[in-house]
Amino acid sequence: MRKIYALMVLLFAVLQLPAQVLVQGRPHPTAKPQMVSPRAIADGTFTMDMIENWSGEGANRAAFVVQWNAEGETSALVWGFRWDGEATGETMARAIAASDPRFFIMTETGTAYGSTVSGFGYDVNKSGDFSITKDGVTLSPNENGIIFSSSYGYDGWTCTDPEDYWQSGWYQGYWSYWLKSSDSDAWGYSGTGITGRKLTDGCWDGWNFAVNMSSQPWKPLAPAPKNGPTAPSVKVQPEDVTVSPGESVTFAPEFKGDSLYFQWYKDEVAIQDAEASSYSIVSSETSDAGRYYCVVSNMLDTISTDTVTLVVGDKSVIAAPGEEPGTALVVYDDSYASFSGILTIPQTILIEGESYTVVGIDDMAFMGCAKLTSVTFPSTLKTIGEGAFYGCSRLTSVELPEQTVSIGNEAFGDCPLLATLSLGEGLKSIGRSAFENCIALTGVSMPADMESIGALAFKGCTKLASAALGNSLTLLGDSAFYGCSALQSVELPVTVSSVGTRTFAGCSALNAVGLGNVSAIGEAAFNGCSALTEIAIPNGVETLGNYAFYGCSSLATVTLGTQERSSSSLKTIGDYAFAETAVKSVVLPDGVSTLGNYAFNKCASLATVSLGNSLTAIGNYAFSDCKKLESVTFGSALETIGERAFASAKISSLVLPATVRTIGDWAFYNNPLTAITFNDGLQSIGSRAFYGVSVQTLNIPNSVTELGGYAFSGCKSLETVTIGTGVTKISDYTFNTCSALTQISCPSVTEIGKNAFSGCSSLSDIPLNDKITSLGNYVFSGCSAIESLVIPNSVTSIGSYAFEKCTKLTSATLGTGISSIPDYMFSSCSALTSVVLPENITGIGKYAFQSTAFTELPLTASITEIKDYAFKSCTKLTSVAIPDRVTKLGTYVFQSCTGLESAKIGGGVTSVPNYMFHGCTNLVNVELSEKVTSIGNSAFYNCKGLKSLPVTESITSIGTNAFYGCTSLTSVNLSDKVTSLGASVFYGCSSLTEAVLGTGITTLGSSLFRNDAKLKKVVANGKIASVSTYTFNGCSSLERIYINNTPPTGASSNTFTKVPTTCRIYVPAQTCQFYAQTTYWKDFVIMPWLDELEIVSTTPSMSFDGGEALDVKPDTKTFVIEFNRTVVNTDSVSAMLIRSGFPVEDQELTVSYSGNEVTVIREGEDLPNDPYYYLVLTTSDKQFNILFKVTTATGIDEPAVEKEVRLREYYSVDGKLLPRPVQGINIVKTVYEDGSIEVSKVYVKPEDCRR
Repeated sequence: MRKIYALMVLLFAVLQLPAQVLVQGRPHPTAKPQMVSPRAIADGTFTMDMIENWSGEGANRAAFVVQWNAEGETSALVWGFRWDGEATGETMARAIAASDPRFFIMTETGTAYGSTVSGFGYDVNKSGDFSITKDGVTLSPNENGIIFSSSYGYDGWTCTDPEDYWQSGWYQGYWSYWLKSSDSDAWGYSGTGITGRKLTDGCWDGWNFAVNMSSQPWKPLAPAPKNGPTAPSVKVQPEDVTVSPGESVTFAPEFKGDSLYFQWYKDEVAIQDAEASSYSIVSSETSDAGRYYCVVSNMLDTISTDTVTLVVGDKSVIAAPGEEPGTALVVYDDSYASFSGILTIPQTILIEGESYTVVGIDDMAFMGCAKLTSVTFPSTLKTIGEGAFYGCSRLTSVELPEQTVSIGNEAFGDCPLLATLSLGEGLKSIGRSAFENCIALTGVSMPADMESIGALAFKGCTKLASAALGNSLTLLGDSAFYGCSALQSVELPVTVSSVGTRTFAGCSALNAVGLGNVSAIGEAAFNGCSALTEIAIPNGVETLGNYAFYGCSSLATVTLGTQERSSSSLKTIGDYAFAETAVKSVVLPDGVSTLGNYAFNKCASLATVSLGNSLTAIGNYAFSDCKKLESVTFGSALETIGERAFASAKISSLVLPATVRTIGDWAFYNNPLTAITFNDGLQSIGSRAFYGVSVQTLNIPNSVTELGGYAFSGCKSLETVTIGTGVTKISDYTFNTCSALTQISCPSVTEIGKNAFSGCSSLSDIPLNDKITSLGNYVFSGCSAIESLVIPNSVTSIGSYAFEKCTKLTSATLGTGISSIPDYMFSSCSALTSVVLPENITGIGKYAFQSTAFTELPLTASITEIKDYAFKSCTKLTSVAIPDRVTKLGTYVFQSCTGLESAKIGGGVTSVPNYMFHGCTNLVNVELSEKVTSIGNSAFYNCKGLKSLPVTESITSIGTNAFYGCTSLTSVNLSDKVTSLGASVFYGCSSLTEAVLGTGITTLGSSLFRNDAKLKKVVANGKIASVSTYTFNGCSSLERIYINNTPPTGASSNTFTKVPTTCRIYVPAQTCQFYAQTTYWKDFVIMPWLDELEIVSTTPSMSFDGGEALDVKPDTKTFVIEFNRTVVNTDSVSAMLIRSGFPVEDQELTVSYSGNEVTVIREGEDLPNDPYYYLVLTTSDKQFNILFKVTTATGIDEPAVEKEVRLREYYSVDGKLLPRPVQGINIVKTVYEDGSIEVSKVYVKPEDCRR
């Protein structure tokens, strides 16, 4: 391509241009320009304000980044998009592709997730000619910059211009989609596609191609250059032209670029007024011959087209001697490529000075001479070689002389403007594809002596409306007129013996066909001839090929030979031969022995069929979906009716001939059959053969040995069935959902398959005799009329769900042939109250008695195993006892037994299985054997009636959710043997007030006491190492928690949600300071955990253990109570004096304590006589009621006189005088008026050791 670069500075690129060299007085290029890359800025520092190329309008802004990871790419490019309202990632990408002529998108639309991004492209060198290619196919973007793709065929495309960027893929690489919300954010992988992506102001969309399915790091970012004018380029160069004087000439190259200016030159001189993109000469003269080119320019560049030559004169052809003396063939020469207009081939030609007669055109002589419009042949021409004029795309007419006898293969193929064809009378043969894809050709008339038309001869001649085939034609090749969609009629001469494969396929306008005397019609010969309404098959035809008339949607009348069925030679009708036609009636000649698969499939108008007497087999699907077919007459030789042969037809009555042996699968599926007469020789009835028919009575003859699965399934009107002695097995689903079936006789049957009678809701008397040994899964499921059941001893195998949903079944007796109850055997038998089990039954299967009406468990002395869900939802059970002999107990065994009140688990098992009593809302009492050591997950979940914890001294483990939602539980006391306590064990126990956990518990799991709103006290005696989320969440009444360890780990913001901050946490005294500093624990009152106070003795002696009141002197002022441990401040001891049930108001009590003793000093008058005084001591944990009595003193002793205090002083333990008592131990010195001195120790309680 010739390029000329002007000496100018471009607006958007810097070009380095050497000095121009003037050649022949006009500019000539000597160097290629180099474009400077845009500035690149690191990701994270590039801001939206740096974007130069913006699309759209509006107040919102978004950035669009693309990184191809292509060879030589140093930065990712950034575009900007503005909008108002709502916009998506797809909106932005399409707007940029439409506005930037250098940016392109490949997309597939209409997928389940919207549009896909298949590929992105960029015209790096601004050539203006962007396209991609793969496997010989080239695609270019549309005017909006879009290339549409389909079916994930994204891999393997490359740029036609290697300097451009392109990446696409799905399996070998893919475009990864990244998002961020602002300039400074980090990229995050998108969780949605481009269509679902909703843009927000300031957001970024990034596309980074994963080469070889591997993610790539982001390169520095650079602004995509602003949209500006495109430099000129030549898309299609002009070509050399040779014309005869007087013919027109046009040079019409194709250009790309913006605001282009043109100037045409001849022989280096500008042509006046030749300033358009093309240049034409209306009538050429010899003076017009010369060398032409066009210079095109704009503000960015100036370039030139190639220089081409115009020759005005004779169009000389080159010839070579022929096979016969004095004859010649016109042969290929490079000069022909420039021939334009009319070509006249001379009758004689000189070769080395001697004259030769032109008799032929050699192979490919004028192939691709795209400027020729017509050819004049010499009268002496006999042959035209292969591809002689192939691809002469402007050739409009051909007239062959009378002496021409043959046209070679592809001679005029792909001549799309060839509209007129005249064939000489001497023509004998037309080769393969001779006129293929001559789409302008409207008619052709063969000479009378034409003998052969090759394969594909006129294929794809879509405007060919008429074709006269002459009188002598013997060979009509395969696909000769394939796809001639305008062809209306064809009359085959009697000389044609066969119609080949696809000869007239796709001739959608063909409405009349005369078949002459053909003896064979090939595959798909008339396939898709949708206008054809009738066809008469000659008597001599022996074979109709596969798909011969397939899809002839208007073909209503088919005549197979003459009316005499015996006179036709037809033997074979191929697969799909007349499928999807409009044929209304079919009469097969007696000679037809083969009727192919799908032969008349989906013939929607077909009403009657008569089959000949030689036909032994009807092909699969032969008349399937013939929805109006009501009448079928079978021939006398028929043995086999194929699969789906008459499926979904409208046959109401069926009488089979005596010869039929086999009825295939689905053969009469969904026909409205009300009467069926089977012949005595019938041996096999296939699967679904009569599915859904309307017959009421069936008599299956003794000759039948096989009944296929679903054979009579869905026969809603079937009431009575008699099965002959030949059938020993009723297959799976044979009579499934025959809802009217009430009676069945099957005397020889030993095996009944799965679902054989499932859904037979009227069947009350089931066919179980002493010969039957096996019953399949679901065999009588849903037989809701059965009331009682006796399974004979002969039955040794019963499948799962055998009698499921037999809702009227009240009693069942099982034979000795089985040793366990199968899974789901009586599930949902809601009326079942009684089952008699033989002693040999050892196990009960999963869901075996689910949702039955049992009031007590049907357990025999031999049963050792009860599987999962065995008695689930048995709501009438009130009490259950699992005996010691049961050693295997499944999960969910009594789930949702809402009537259950008491349960006992024997010693045969060591655990209460998971979900055992889940949802037993009325369960109150549970007795566990001492051998039970564990309680499984959710074992008593939502047992709202459970008032006490069913835990023995043997229990060591309690699973997750074990007592979840047990709303009647008020207290929990676990022994030291319990070492494992799962999460949520007491979740939602809304009546629980106190929980004491033994020393074996070291972890308080997640949600252990969650939402226990009445819980006040929790004592954890073990060394608690950790708590978890939600452990005490929602315990809004919690007052005290006892933790016998350093602060446990695992506490979080959810652990104590709603727990009052006044709650006291009792911990070992030495750990108080640690709790006071530990997050979440320090939010509560931290107290030392001491032994519970108990009274050891009193002075004077009083009754504190429930005994009789002891005498105390009325003047007693001091009461000393000794406890089992040191009394501390946190015990918060206070005192009150009660007389005969009322507080004594004129007495003042002062409480002090030292060591294990509490001293109460009374100030007031002597106590009057009363038999019931209580000294009430109240501590932080409990109340002590100390009983005494006062009686009047008698005898000689004088009453004691209280001494008057003169002075009282306070000292510290180290002897320092104190102004007043202080916290801790004080020495009190009291001086009385009589001079006596008393010294005592007084303990003044310190402040709480809070945080």
